[in-house]
Amino acid sequence: MEIKKIIFNQQGNARTVFKLMAFIVLFQLIGLILLRITIPHIQNSPFHLSYGVNAISCAAALLALWVYTKYVDNSSLAKYGLYPGKDTVVQFAGGTIISLLAIMAIIGFQWLNAEVILDPGSSFKEHDITWVYLLQLFRYLSGSLFEELLTTSFLFILIFYAIGAKSRLYNHRHLVAVGASAVLFGMVHGFNENASVLGVINLLIFGAVTTTNFARTRNLAFAVGFHCFWNFGQNILFGLPNSGKPSEAWIFKTQLHSSNWITGGSFGLEGSLIATLILGFILLYNLRKLRSVL
Repeated sequence: MEIKKIIFNQQGNARTVFKLMAFIVLFQLIGLILLRITIPHIQNSPFHLSYGVNAISCAAALLALWVYTKYVDNSSLAKYGLYPGKDTVVQFAGGTIISLLAIMAIIGFQWLNAEVILDPGSSFKEHDITWVYLLQLFRYLSGSLFEELLTTSFLFILIFYAIGAKSRLYNHRHLVAVGASAVLFGMVHGFNENASVLGVINLLIFGAVTTTNFARTRNLAFAVGFHCFWNFGQNILFGLPNSGKPSEAWIFKTQLHSSNWITGGSFGLEGSLIATLILGFILLYNLRKLRSVL
């Protein structure tokens, strides 16, 4: 009886810490099973590994969340922003367009000191370039869904509902959950190669952009579209580093000749002061929209 009281609250729902532990265990177990099944078939192929790890992580997260919602949270995937419909298509398209416009704006502000040359290619010379582009897009789509599912959707919902009506933070629980999700997103990417202080700050703002939209719409599609095509735009469209990772396939080859504060250096556009201003503007817009519905 005492153990039951520790795990469950008076309403019969699992307490927040045990919900978090349950999801982590589910994700780890399912992830290990999927890795054991798939990795032996692709471990000797850098091409397949380039998208396979993201796809496996995404599948593990989705399966873990499905089991979690069914048997732990007594809810559905819709609670976490995963559901079909016209609104989902519109949100995804909106995130895609805004992210690509943002990437082009960051480069556009550096146009006088930039070289952008159409030169399609990839480091996977033995594979058809069209197939490479498609699988790299799949890599970023699955990777974005995985990261946004964990940091934007799951963590936001976990914290939002953990703040009870008696808490002093109750009236500000949207912003508390947004802040926690954004900090986690920025910190995780802070361990990437060539990470800079400004780059981590920008990724924290990036995380806040996607989470404020989710807090307002409770639809994850904008976050996934924004994240996926932000990465695709940097890495594949313009051939620039993405969070410190060099491009493995590109449509344009881009050279930026301003200072690292402007170009982002070897970390990519996410380390640029121009990105700070553009992401900050989008965040302020999202915060204004969020406050209008609270």
